[in-house]
Amino acid sequence: MKLSLLERLKEHVGGLLSVAAPGFSSEPGRLQRVYRRFFRVSGQHFVADTVNEIVLLQVPTKLKGKKTLVRTTYRAPFSGKLLRIGRDYIEVIEESAFTEQRVLIPLTRVVSIEPV
Repeated sequence: MKLSLLERLKEHVGGLLSVAAPGFSSEPGRLQRVYRRFFRVSGQHFVADTVNEIVLLQVPTKLKGKKTLVRTTYRAPFSGKLLRIGRDYIEVIEESAFTEQRVLIPLTRVVSIEPV
């Protein structure tokens, strides 16, 4: 069974994450609670359907996934390892020259996923 974005976030309650949305980028904060349509990070409430991406911090990134090129509506294409396609999101390990980050992206923000 595929998880929704909010169900996936419930697995990370108590963990650190940062949120990026149109015109907004948060500092890392602790995920406090997940509700039916939104979630709370360090006292701020975010609507899951409106965010561009959620970066999960302090979680393993040395996982196997399918190498892909991800195109989104809000930034330049990037390469990464596709870990999971959920009901309404994808989970990708974004690979850059210096770091790897585990990123959740709502499907409404994904234009294409191409194998590399």
